[in-house]
Amino acid sequence: MGVLCGNAEVDGFQLQTALVFRVRGVVTDNYGKVAAGASVRLMPITRQPAHVELSFDTSFIAVGEGPGPGPEAARVVTGGDGSFEFPSVRAGRWAIAAETAAAIDPASGFNLAQTGSAALTIADGDAKDVRVLVADAFTLAGSATWSIRCVSGALSCGQKPAEGAVVPIWLRATDGKSNALHVGIVQADGALRLEHVHTGNYFVQILPPFLNGVLLMGSLVSWRLGIRGRFVGQAVDLDRGDSIDATFGISLSEGGPVILDVDHPVDRTVRHLDAALSGSVRGTVANGGGAAVVLLPEQYDAQGARGALVFCQADGTFDAPDLAAGSYRIAAFRGLDMEGLRDPELFAGILATEKRVRVELGATTEVQLEASDWPQ
Repeated sequence: MGVLCGNAEVDGFQLQTALVFRVRGVVTDNYGKVAAGASVRLMPITRQPAHVELSFDTSFIAVGEGPGPGPEAARVVTGGDGSFEFPSVRAGRWAIAAETAAAIDPASGFNLAQTGSAALTIADGDAKDVRVLVADAFTLAGSATWSIRCVSGALSCGQKPAEGAVVPIWLRATDGKSNALHVGIVQADGALRLEHVHTGNYFVQILPPFLNGVLLMGSLVSWRLGIRGRFVGQAVDLDRGDSIDATFGISLSEGGPVILDVDHPVDRTVRHLDAALSGSVRGTVANGGGAAVVLLPEQYDAQGARGALVFCQADGTFDAPDLAAGSYRIAAFRGLDMEGLRDPELFAGILATEKRVRVELGATTEVQLEASDWPQ
């Protein structure tokens, strides 16, 4: 039954009538066993502004505006029969995420808790018998391959396993579960394994790989999930039995380390790749000692794109290395730190400057900037 909250005005605050509903359900595994003592969280699905999703070293992942889980609205613990209840839920779209009690594996350090989620739309009545399925984490297997083009990128030379490459993969959950960064090391036969992946609906962001300690920023990534085709800019369901196959497209200069014969096959015994796989931006910010310089890709969507945050030297000079080719918005701010990087207002500040730079592989772009004050 719905609950009606009345109007009131206290010290300038206006409280408005809102009809709310009761949500009841149960948490079980795929075999019907109930999960007593599981944590169950309730989150609204709302339109999220463009924002920084993940930051690491001098890099960040920018994602565009779109629907997603908002801040947690309520949390309960299931009873001995696996049941849970949220007594006051507004009409709208919601995500329910459940997780069983933590159990740390001493060998791997992984949390062996089972997780699960359910989507819920409340329209005009109570929601009963909501079932949230939880399951163990699984190993997501697949492959990683170099797709090599030679002679300034104009000649296709073939493919070879990306042996030894370190591949980071960011899984951003759309269903209220936790986001996760997984890292896999590619084996000699190209096999790639990501351990302890939880089932769910994710935007998959395959970040540039590392090889011999070098970030191959300029590599172009395409990927395929299982047998369901290629997915770009949309969320996908990951489950036990899926595989993820990544291809990193790179270009080598003429006569590079990949040996060719008359028919241009790849010599698979050659395992070292040496090519211009990134560009950089260098410049000066007027009176910008200690200022932060942000480079935001012109094109970013719900899947995300990689930008950069670097800080100026005392004389206002800065250097932003390891950038992918493309067009960027660029701005400098005094007082911006890593916490401010995640403020959605950052995007508005960068777009307001209308300053752009173009990054080319193997080249350095010079730029002069003026710094703005970041709101404190």
